[in-house]
Amino acid sequence: MKHYAKKILSITSSLLIAAQQSFIAMPVTAVDYQSEAENYAKQIGLELNSKEAETVLSDLIDLNDDELAVKIDDNNNVIQVNGTLSDDTVDNSNDAKDIIAKASELLGIDNVNRELRLDNVSESEYNRLYTFSQYYQGIEMINSCVTVVVDKKTGQADFLNSSVVSDISVNTVPSVTAQQAIDAVAAKYGDTVCKYHKLVIFSEDNESFNLAWAIDTESSGTIYVDAATSEILRGVVIDQDIQQGYETPTVLIKQNNLLLNKKNPIRAYLDNENELKPIPFTIDIKKEDGKYLLHDTKRKIYISSNHSFTVNSVNSTYMPYQRYIVSSSDEKFLTEEIIDEQLTYNSDFLQISAGILNNAERSYDFFANNLGYTPNGDIFIIPDLKSAEGGKFDNAFSSSDRDTITLCFGEGDDDDIQSYGSDIDVVCHEYAHGVTNRKLKWSGSTGETFALNEAYSDIFGEYCDDTREWQHGTDHFRSNKNKYTSEDKDKCVRDLKKENYVPYDEETYRHLNGHAGSRIISHVAYLMHRYGIEDNDGMKLWFASLDYLPIGADKAKFIDCKTALLKAADDVYTDRKKRENAKACIMVAFNRVNIDRDKDLGDVDLDGDIDILDLTYLQNILLGRIKPNGIQKAKADVNFDGKITDEDAAQLSEFLVGTRDQFTPKIK
Repeated sequence: MKHYAKKILSITSSLLIAAQQSFIAMPVTAVDYQSEAENYAKQIGLELNSKEAETVLSDLIDLNDDELAVKIDDNNNVIQVNGTLSDDTVDNSNDAKDIIAKASELLGIDNVNRELRLDNVSESEYNRLYTFSQYYQGIEMINSCVTVVVDKKTGQADFLNSSVVSDISVNTVPSVTAQQAIDAVAAKYGDTVCKYHKLVIFSEDNESFNLAWAIDTESSGTIYVDAATSEILRGVVIDQDIQQGYETPTVLIKQNNLLLNKKNPIRAYLDNENELKPIPFTIDIKKEDGKYLLHDTKRKIYISSNHSFTVNSVNSTYMPYQRYIVSSSDEKFLTEEIIDEQLTYNSDFLQISAGILNNAERSYDFFANNLGYTPNGDIFIIPDLKSAEGGKFDNAFSSSDRDTITLCFGEGDDDDIQSYGSDIDVVCHEYAHGVTNRKLKWSGSTGETFALNEAYSDIFGEYCDDTREWQHGTDHFRSNKNKYTSEDKDKCVRDLKKENYVPYDEETYRHLNGHAGSRIISHVAYLMHRYGIEDNDGMKLWFASLDYLPIGADKAKFIDCKTALLKAADDVYTDRKKRENAKACIMVAFNRVNIDRDKDLGDVDLDGDIDILDLTYLQNILLGRIKPNGIQKAKADVNFDGKITDEDAAQLSEFLVGTRDQFTPKIK
């Protein structure tokens, strides 16, 4: 299968722009004659006849009358198209599919109706998103999709995200029956109730593909079984083991006046002043289908107790969810006397669980009330994750699929670290993974995409926290108790405001740990805050940028984050001056950490040259004679401190006379 448009695009890209740029400009000059099209094709190294060349180039031109920006991955697949894709408004999924049809040659799709089916329609504050899953010979391909982003103000499609695969070859006849696959799941994970099953094309990275059975289970989520070998391709990596020593199961929750009594140890918690304060929610015990559930009915958040959770592979690339439940045949369990007895017997666990539930509710409400996002399906919390050896687990993680988000928290250690669920920004960090993974399918990523995933979770965790300390995970260190400022707190998981990371360099970054790399982007968020972006605008910018980031494992780079934030600024700010200022803050922040640093830094008058006229222009800005726009502010701030000062003028002067060969950040 040949896709000439994609070939022309990939070849012309190296001629049109520098390799570092995130997007490439489409050639949109009209081709009037077949011979001219053929000559152009030969110039860029393609042997096409005149009709082929004219058709392909015309398709590229017709896609839009103006310049489109297109992003290509390392395998020359078009993964993003940025720009108004059609003058027509998009009112429904059929209209959205028509938009994809216009770009099908670029995306490597032969037949849009045969290869794509609507998966879901979602909305953010600014956009409506139509997501279509890719199908191969009638079988759904996991993690392969196209999303059409429609501007809600104009009704036009102005962005397209794609993780579709052009050329694959998979045998679609299974050697393993569905029942054999179900038996393989039961053999590995115990008795598992299968809700439904179907054949899929499974891939973690959109490069290697397997025909697989997707076995959707009641208690272990979706497990993928190789339809040729019965091997588990992706499944549960947490074993469930009922703890011994309890005479009866401990309780799980909902909303009921039954627990609103003074003896209930969950009604209060210790604040930073070591005073008892009421928990700002009520809990309830309810029995459903023989199972007791700790449950927030409004938000569908469940907590499970009376389990030991053994982590087999914490560093696995995928952490699927489990629906942890407790069952009992004791019909007297709901009596007040029995409940009081159980609460007293296991009050430490319930105290911790109540605090985690509270933090999970705050995380849910943060996304719902501030960013307009509520998840589909249930949220499950494992509050007492154990280590592989059965001891305390000193970490937290999350996993998600289209129906469920699972948040897992270790108990900490026996020394200074208390429950990882005790800190709101840690809980929101894990919750945010569920949000980004659902929107962008980043699970299983490595390198820069993995670092971006961690950074976005840190950033949302910080904005969810009431304090703007830009430190992640301070409150679960016991030694930080009664210390109110970030300067007083001795310990944190990650400090987002300190420049204690390795400044970005693509070759150096290949060897960085993903969490260490995440601090580069997290620090950008701190700098944007320090440069003057208000909290409400900051959280909206970062969330809106998710609509414009590449979909799929290992597709997104740090430079894409900058591009997405700049595009998000057009959504968030209606006031031109505020929008320009925000874009200046974004550009300067990325300059400081050396991501896509402005090659024309110092060209303050925007004439294409860095000369004495720029120094004069900068001095007039300092004297108040000229009001710079956002781009000029970014060009003038050559020391990346978010302000235009005499130090910027001094560095520019030294650069012009040759006593310095580059601009350097101001040392704080």
